[in-house]
Amino acid sequence: MRKLIASSFVSLDGFMAGSDGSLNWTVGTEYDHDLIPDLLSQVDTLVLGRLTYQMFAAHWPYVSKEQDPLAEQVNTLSKVVCSRSLTNAPWGEWAPARLVQDQVVEAVATLKQQSGKDLMLFGSGSLVSLLTQAGLIDEYHLRVHPVVLGAGKPFFTPLPDQMSLKLLYVQPYPTGRIVLCYQKA
Repeated sequence: MRKLIASSFVSLDGFMAGSDGSLNWTVGTEYDHDLIPDLLSQVDTLVLGRLTYQMFAAHWPYVSKEQDPLAEQVNTLSKVVCSRSLTNAPWGEWAPARLVQDQVVEAVATLKQQSGKDLMLFGSGSLVSLLTQAGLIDEYHLRVHPVVLGAGKPFFTPLPDQMSLKLLYVQPYPTGRIVLCYQKA
């Protein structure tokens, strides 16, 4: 069975975006060029919510591998976009992609059962919450930034039950950023 790996920026107080949706509080990008290439080599599909898809689609197709070594990896992966509000996503230069509007939990469960490499879920807070509650996320890669936002979009929304996780690794950086990787216990 394929794993579903969720990866996100997180503030020290657990928010993945500011109250206005901003990410201007993030510091350092060393993880992106240090650990992300290895992580992306384990996956063949990105699972994204609407907002993250729109952010990525507006950026990655226009970045060359000379500008950012991650560009080639990110641009060649298949994409699954989970959104109730999109009816015809503007795939443009960021194909191949598939739109899932209904029965997202079932669609992701089916993806996990198919052959292939693992699946990567970047950002996409509502989708993380939905798939966490359904028990479908196997690993959490949290890029914790040394900032307290006080308010914003939480990475974990309230869950009906406690969820125990097992630490796989910790990677600190000089900027104060820490990468924490957990799997379901």
